Formats: sequence, C-alpha cells, structure tokens
Amino acid sequence: MVEKIKIGIFLAILSAILLSLSYIFFAILLKDESISKILFYWFLIAFIFSLFFGIKKRKQIFKEIKSKSNPLIIVGLIEGLAAIFFLNGLKTIGPVLTSFIVQFVFIFVLIYSLIFLKEKFKLLEFFGIIIAIVGVFIINWNQELSIVKGSFLMLIVAFLFATSSFIAKKYINEISPKTINLVRLFFIALFGLFYTFIKKTDLVLNLDILPLIVGGSFLCAFLGFEFFYNSLKYIKLGTSNLLRTLTPIFTIFFAFVILSEIPTFIKIFGSFLILIGVLFLIKNGKNKNNNI
Repeated sequence: MVEKIKIGIFLAILSAILLSLSYIFFAILLKDESISKILFYWFLIAFIFSLFFGIKKRKQIFKEIKSKSNPLIIVGLIEGLAAIFFLNGLKTIGPVLTSFIVQFVFIFVLIYSLIFLKEKFKLLEFFGIIIAIVGVFIINWNQELSIVKGSFLMLIVAFLFATSSFIAKKYINEISPKTINLVRLFFIALFGLFYTFIKKTDLVLNLDILPLIVGGSFLCAFLGFEFFYNSLKYIKLGTSNLLRTLTPIFTIFFAFVILSEIPTFIKIFGSFLILIGVLFLIKNGKNKNNNI
C-alpha cells in the first residue's frame, strides 16, 4: 500500500510540473495568436497523440466509451467550457496569478470528497489544507480591479476542474485514465473549433509557432493529464489535487527562467505556505494504509 501511495504522489507531482509549463506555453502563444485558434490546435494535436498511444488498447477504449458514455460526455463538456474560460482568464491576468487562483480547485474538491465520496481526513491533512488555502488567499489579497474579471473566470475554472476531477475519480475503476483523457481532449478541441466560429476567426496558423504547440500539447495537455488521472488510481482525489497545488511554485520558476517575470514578495510568501501545506499532506499520507 505504501508503494502505491508513493507512485500516486510521484505521478501527481509530475503532473504538476508539466501543467505548470502549460501556463508559460499559453502566455507565449497568446501574444501572437487568438484564443480560439490556440485552443483548437493545442488540444487537437494532444488528441492525436492520445489516439496514437492508445491504439493498442482501442478495443478497451471503445468498450468503455460505449458503456460509460454519459460520464465521459459530461467530463468532456465541463473540460471544454473550462478551457475557454481558462485561456480568457490567463490572457487577462497572466500565467503566475492564474496558476495560483486555479488552486481554489482543491477547496471545491474537498467539499465534493466530504459530501459525496465520504472521504476522511486526519488532523494533519486538515492543517496542511488550511495552510495551503491561506497561502492562496495571501497571494490574491489586495489585487488591482483590472484583474477582477480574470480572477472571477479562474474561480469558475477551478469549480469546473473540481467537478471534472470528482467524476473522473468516481469512475476511475471502471474507465481507464487513457479513455478519460482521450474523450476530454476530443471535446476541448471540438469546443475550440466552435469557438472559432463564434469569434469568426480563421484557422490559418503561423507555422513558426507550430513546434511550440506540438511540444506543449504533448507534454502538458497529453502527458500532464495522463499522469494526473493515473495518480487517482493510487491516492485520494483530495490528495492528488492538493499535490497539484505545487503547480504555482513551478510556474513561478518557469516564468522567471523563460519569461523573466519576477514574483512579488507576497507571491513568494504565499507560495511558501502552499508548499508547507503540501509537505504536511505528503508526510501524513505516507503513514496511511487503506484510507488513501
């Protein structure tokens, strides 16, 4: 059991690293291209990757899609809508602040877990979660009015991501992570296509940024979520999502190295609190047996 917990924690942390890179990729891409175009091509390419790597399990995938079409469609619709809000919000408030506000997802996940999954948390886990929540609030305290719209969009995104994660966790023993991610990517690409029609934008892409889209979609949209959904097989939904609160820490690092963005003291302090909360959770999770 301890080994499974370690595997789940490792996968969730890998997911956090790769997902943090997506904020940087999107920030760069959105400087030159429209939201709808990036949304469509990014997730279409990721869908193709997922389709290619899942070809050996195509019979299982088709069987799962046929037998569990309703939850898969719901996840796809939720993720498609969340992706549109996400890119609009990120373009408004930037990658670093976006990565922190999205961490409100674990607040909604905790509510879902306690109410519907009947999951139990020990005192140290509650303590870790509270510290992390305080860190998120500190980072977003006393911000300018210009980011209110983007921040509100990100809160909606957090709720949608939490809902999607809850459904995925509920069916993770009946639907493989590969199937969930494949359907999710298909729907987001479809939403991107519809969004181009709504915004009346063309699909002509600047080929200079194609390598960035291909590399980013493989690492972030495909591998990042493959690791996340696989982590749900080994650890609790709340644990996996709380480990994803490491994402802003990595985002700050990548934003500094790649974009030369220097975070404020408040962001650094809030990030430190989030990290402390996650470490409390990991330490407590190692001592658990069947509850995680």
